[in-house]
Amino acid sequence: MASMSAVCGTCGSPGGFGLSNLPLTTCYRCTGDGSLMIAIMGLGLPASTRQTFVQDFRREMLGLTDYRGISSNWTTVQVSDRESRLAGNSRTLYHQTKPEASSLILGSQEMLRGSSGLVGGGIYFAESPEETEAKAHHHGPILQAQVRLGRIKTVSLSHSSITFSSLLAEGYDSVCVRGRASGLEFVVYNKDQVINIRLAGDRNSRA
Repeated sequence: MASMSAVCGTCGSPGGFGLSNLPLTTCYRCTGDGSLMIAIMGLGLPASTRQTFVQDFRREMLGLTDYRGISSNWTTVQVSDRESRLAGNSRTLYHQTKPEASSLILGSQEMLRGSSGLVGGGIYFAESPEETEAKAHHHGPILQAQVRLGRIKTVSLSHSSITFSSLLAEGYDSVCVRGRASGLEFVVYNKDQVINIRLAGDRNSRA
């Protein structure tokens, strides 16, 4: 499985990922522009093994084993373009959930999308810890995360049919819901868009 590392071993940029069965760390940019293949070639692995590692790495980094809607035949240009959009627009946002879910999220550093919601089955965030109170389905710990929003589609009404694949087909990476009394709501649909998850507070500990 892929896991986050401090830096990319190929170019030295932050946010690198490592694969458990590959002694190499890389980032999305190097995966997309061919540098990953060059680095893997330097490991002296057989050609068939090198290609398998590259395919597995790209699938895991895009969540292909966990999410429907992305073709495993994505080109390196598509991977690189998406990463450029995500890296170019990220924000610190907040999500409140129940204690047991919070523990799992903090331990794995992964947030998985829900099965349904105002704008489909996504991962929902508020702009502040206070605003999570009215938005959360489960109350307890408040999580802070860096959310890679990329190109945002703004809506003002319920669009429960939105999916990861339909949003990508329109050229967007996330959704912003406006017009709600509880404030703006930001939604992403893939776990690789939520990083650096931290505990920001716990409403159950308030007086």
